[in-house]
Amino acid sequence: MKLLLNHNGISILTNIDKFKKKKYLLCLPQGGLNDQLSIIKKCYIYCRLHNRILLIDTTKSCYGVNLIDYINFINTNNVEIICDLNIIKNIINSHNFTIYPNIDKNILWTMNIYWTKKGYYIKNIDIYLSSDLNTIYKEDILIYCNCGSDNPCSILKIIQFTDIVKNEYINRLNKIPKPYLAIHIRNTDYKCDYKKLYYDNEKKILNEKIYM
Repeated sequence: MKLLLNHNGISILTNIDKFKKKKYLLCLPQGGLNDQLSIIKKCYIYCRLHNRILLIDTTKSCYGVNLIDYINFINTNNVEIICDLNIIKNIINSHNFTIYPNIDKNILWTMNIYWTKKGYYIKNIDIYLSSDLNTIYKEDILIYCNCGSDNPCSILKIIQFTDIVKNEYINRLNKIPKPYLAIHIRNTDYKCDYKKLYYDNEKKILNEKIYM
């Protein structure tokens, strides 16, 4: 038996040796929320096919947060999911795992990553992290870092938002005058004809309170 710390620093008595004989996929999702959920979905499917535990570290994403503070995953019979960085560190640091790509596990928590058209690399040592998930790996830990653009709806079925998210949502919703008309416009990396949207709906828009 050994102490395993959770994200609030509370000591949980658990048999950490049970993690020694397992295989893992360490998922480092990048991009916006939809992109990251798409990558998590991709990694989830790989873990289900190849009997691995899914470890999710979002501290190296643009959000830079410990995911457990905002999202809980419902562990199904198919895949065990751990998204608390402190627990992930404890598991990996407590055992002598083999890792793909072949790197020193001590740099996992301090490394910086960068993007190219080919995928993501570790800065300064240029090790490729966007591994091919069509391949079966023998190593104990497979690291996968990428940005997705898929439909992540299926992964939403096993997500529960924490009270931090729920309370903030309610707080913001209560500040919006009601009734209101919601308009979502994306005109940055993807372009849209927002002028046409406006003129096609001008009468409705002018007569409503708008939330954009």
